[in-house]
Amino acid sequence: ALQQAALTAGKLVFVNDKGEELDLHYRDLQRQAVQVLGALQSLGAKPGKTVILQLDELDEFLVSFWACICGGLVPVPVLPFRNAEANDSSFRKLQKIAAQLDNPFILMGHRNAESVRRANETENESDGSLLLNGRITTFADISNTEKSGTVHVAQPDDQAFLQFTSGSTSFPKGVCITH
Repeated sequence: ALQQAALTAGKLVFVNDKGEELDLHYRDLQRQAVQVLGALQSLGAKPGKTVILQLDELDEFLVSFWACICGGLVPVPVLPFRNAEANDSSFRKLQKIAAQLDNPFILMGHRNAESVRRANETENESDGSLLLNGRITTFADISNTEKSGTVHVAQPDDQAFLQFTSGSTSFPKGVCITH
């Protein structure tokens, strides 16, 4: 679908958290997504691998989500957290989701990644235990790659993405959405 949209002059228009209206042309979205896919593949991501997307900026989320879709990776959207602390419900949700997945890649915004690094430096086991596997990267770290990724041809029964419930009553539960 993105490849077909990229052949048009169409674009997405959205408002960021600063109230600014932003345009993202489909052709630019496809180009950026294939570049981010190349970076994820160079880190070892292969079709079927889960990638937690915890990004503050909508344009970064869209590019990363489509990078995963284009590469046969399984994006797992998760809301960003305020602090990498045990009392932050969004951080606890991230921990619970990551624990349910098989060593996922975690693609974060810079602010959240710094918060996690600080938590790890203080050696707070309850907060940092999730994030010591070296699978975290930031959008800024991988978005400027020159290597294009290899696009995967999805089958109708392939996982498209995994959406988790809020987990407000217990552990978050994942719902698989197929192509």
